[in-house]
Amino acid sequence: MSNPDVTLTLMQAAEAVQTVIEADKTPILWGSPGIGKTTIIEQLISRVIDRTGEQRFSRVITLDAASLADGTVQGGVPIPDMAAGVTRWLPPDYFVDQVDDRALIFLDDIGVLQPSSLAPLLRMIQFKQMGSYKLPDGVRFALASNRETENAGAQKLTTALNNRLVHIEVVASAEEVIRYALQRNWDITVPMFLKFKDEAVSDFDKNAKAFPSPRSWEATSDLVKQFAVRPLGNVALSLICGAVGQKYGFEFNAFRELYQSLPTAEQVFMAPATTPVPDKFDGKYAILGSLLKKVSPQTLGAFITYVERFGIPFLVAALKDMTVMRPEMHETAPFINRVSKDDLRTAMFS
Repeated sequence: MSNPDVTLTLMQAAEAVQTVIEADKTPILWGSPGIGKTTIIEQLISRVIDRTGEQRFSRVITLDAASLADGTVQGGVPIPDMAAGVTRWLPPDYFVDQVDDRALIFLDDIGVLQPSSLAPLLRMIQFKQMGSYKLPDGVRFALASNRETENAGAQKLTTALNNRLVHIEVVASAEEVIRYALQRNWDITVPMFLKFKDEAVSDFDKNAKAFPSPRSWEATSDLVKQFAVRPLGNVALSLICGAVGQKYGFEFNAFRELYQSLPTAEQVFMAPATTPVPDKFDGKYAILGSLLKKVSPQTLGAFITYVERFGIPFLVAALKDMTVMRPEMHETAPFINRVSKDDLRTAMFS
């Protein structure tokens, strides 16, 4: 019998990190580059509650590996005290000014550190000591690193440090990334392409300069929005491949071209019962993107009529995506009337 998979999605990892910190332990997130490890920590600050019911942390102070490697952050700067005949270590001013009992210190990309830099890091985490400077008792730590097996510059941590951390393995979930994209108004072609090609959400290639990840897809969305302002013709394909790599860059560009060739949302809303429905799945996802971008309370009835022609599974998925993008739409009469019917009620709310 094989062991169960212990990797977590981004949302599950956020819950796990919160639990570890509230248990007064130190979590470390392990995952491929660009999947959102840093975002988990930075968005966590408002979720951790102390025993009084108040928000536990007031700020996240992020330190990357470059600032930790030279030792000036971990040990401070040596200053001779001639009168006492000793050297004293002065900590960075932002530690003294910003770190208090309600600070969460996030140590990012620690896997790139050499063993010589990990020893003082262990002291910082275990004893809250930076050279001669003692951190406030309430300070907590969270760490993140790429996996050493992915050749992203990461190395093995020392046994002493590993044994003082709670290790959380993270993977990107297509469903979560698509929901995130819809909520944050990415260019609609990106989440619709990822619905059609969900394996493209994260595909790390240690030998490639560019590869798909949630971070690089967000960059692609920003580029596509810019193309609408400044059309670049064939240059656009080069930029897309420069963000997510050639394998999925070519496919996504073809999807964009398909998106632009299909009937417009206005044509669909004018004649939802007769406007042609694309034969292939990529065409269905592409035109759904166009419709989701333009649907309104006034056109929702036409939207439902047209998408229902794709089949019930498509309609369910489309209505769920619509309410992620526009939560107020679930209160409209066409939405309520349609989802109240037996064929949709269970599928929508299960």
